[in-house]
Amino acid sequence: MSAAPDQEMLSILYVGARKLMLLEGHAGTAEPKVLRCERLENPEGFEGGLVTHLEKAARSLEILCGKSATLAGSGDRSVIVVFGNAKLRSHSFSSSEYYRGGAKTVTGAEIRSVIEQTQSVATLPLTEHVLQAVPESFLVNDMPQIRNPLGLEATRLGVTLKIFSMNYQDYKNLAKAFDAAELTVTTCFSKTWTVSEAVLHPVEKKEGAVIIDIADDATELILWREGELAASRVIPTGARALTEKIAAAWGIGYHDAVRVKEAYAALKIQVQFGDELIPLIERNGRESHPVKRQDFQQKMAELAAEWLGALLASCDEFVGEYKVPHPHHIFTGGGTRIDGFLEFLQSRFSRDGRMGLAHGLEAPTELMSDPSATAALGTFRCLAAYEREVGRFLAPSGFFERSLASVRSWFSNYF
Repeated sequence: MSAAPDQEMLSILYVGARKLMLLEGHAGTAEPKVLRCERLENPEGFEGGLVTHLEKAARSLEILCGKSATLAGSGDRSVIVVFGNAKLRSHSFSSSEYYRGGAKTVTGAEIRSVIEQTQSVATLPLTEHVLQAVPESFLVNDMPQIRNPLGLEATRLGVTLKIFSMNYQDYKNLAKAFDAAELTVTTCFSKTWTVSEAVLHPVEKKEGAVIIDIADDATELILWREGELAASRVIPTGARALTEKIAAAWGIGYHDAVRVKEAYAALKIQVQFGDELIPLIERNGRESHPVKRQDFQQKMAELAAEWLGALLASCDEFVGEYKVPHPHHIFTGGGTRIDGFLEFLQSRFSRDGRMGLAHGLEAPTELMSDPSATAALGTFRCLAAYEREVGRFLAPSGFFERSLASVRSWFSNYF
């Protein structure tokens, strides 16, 4: 007996700023389940989530997939890809259709027609490649914010599409790397959507929330208002900026600063280290240039205050521009993994916030507690939510027709 469609094994490939991740599991329509995860840190051929050397990038993908129980040696090397880079953009476009002959009962055909029309009139820059488009809400007659118009009587039917894109040339280089690694990409996601699905709760989306997703080379600000994705913005300051401040302050190389930050940096308040020494440089197993850890931590707090203060200023400007009063602040991404991050945020800036971790799915504890894994984990929730909220009125009726295959067909047929 074949497995039910919602139990199809999925391979999710996340291409992030400093790592590749391959997650395998089931999406389903209830609680998704992640069975396995493989990582490749600082993959060769990639920089900031983009391809810089085609052959090396393909080799990195092959190494990662070679660790997979599903993809290694398999004839079917299909993956769903999630992009996490500084070139991501989001756009909103709306249009409507008027039925001159009188009101119609809205069926899947009418919904697909108005979506096709909106997609055709969307004036995206020619330098952008569309990764995905999601129906955000519908207009029925004069009533906006309809989640599911199926079966309603309408003289006018409209839709607002949220379209996610990235730079076309960068996308093509990534696509060449996938081809060289003999991977078949069935669907592409922007982490703007998958991170939101992973970390936000419905009440936060409704009341207003801003996600501060701190990656290595950039920070993405994702703003929600009245249950909808209002806007997103990428600012060119990420965790790397703090690392560079450490390198400059102590006169060491960038890679040494990375190691020191990961091994010793903390933002906990009033922690005393006494006369403990830490090495700033390690070469061939030998340590050199030791400094007092207490001095290092005090300087680290000063640098972190400059760095985080600049990020919060950009966030406040962004939120003010879209007039969302007092949104929930959710911090996620690899740049938040400094010990004492939230405590430092409250004590230094009097700013409340919470850590954005994935919820609503079953996965190993180390993944669920890792803010840098939210983009990949959220993809399972996106697929489940799509089938539950959108697939039922875009795909023909019938259990198998509403399977994950309809999700893939939607993305490939429309964009």
